[in-house]
Amino acid sequence: MGDVLDSASLLALDGLELADVACRHPRGRGEAGEVADRHGIVFVRRGYFVRSADGVETVLDPTLAYCVTPSVEQRFDHPHDDGDDCTALFLDDDLIRSLWGGDRDLPIRPIATTYQGNAKFKPSRRFHQGPAVEVWRMSQG
Repeated sequence: MGDVLDSASLLALDGLELADVACRHPRGRGEAGEVADRHGIVFVRRGYFVRSADGVETVLDPTLAYCVTPSVEQRFDHPHDDGDDCTALFLDDDLIRSLWGGDRDLPIRPIATTYQGNAKFKPSRRFHQGPAVEVWRMSQG
């Protein structure tokens, strides 16, 4: 998958990382048995795809987010060639334990998000001067 995923770290601080992720997987079935290397919550910004994880198959689009847990195998199927863009918030093990009370398995089912119609929120790959602060840019689409 290395040549179809482009990930840029936007912020890494105190056990979390914010990343801009672009997938350009061609139409078709993804590779079975993909396992994330860390915990995270992924927000779909553009496009749609099907994620299969732990027996749950979900169509994901900008109205949904999903969680990844390192112990869970997943597969991503793409119904079109247009790709998709996501924002991923990765959390280290200590932060996960502190937030979820010791449980390290994040939910398998998707999480509803607020979709802003024509407004597209895209993390900029630029940083403010001073501490690593993410600059958010809103573009009308």
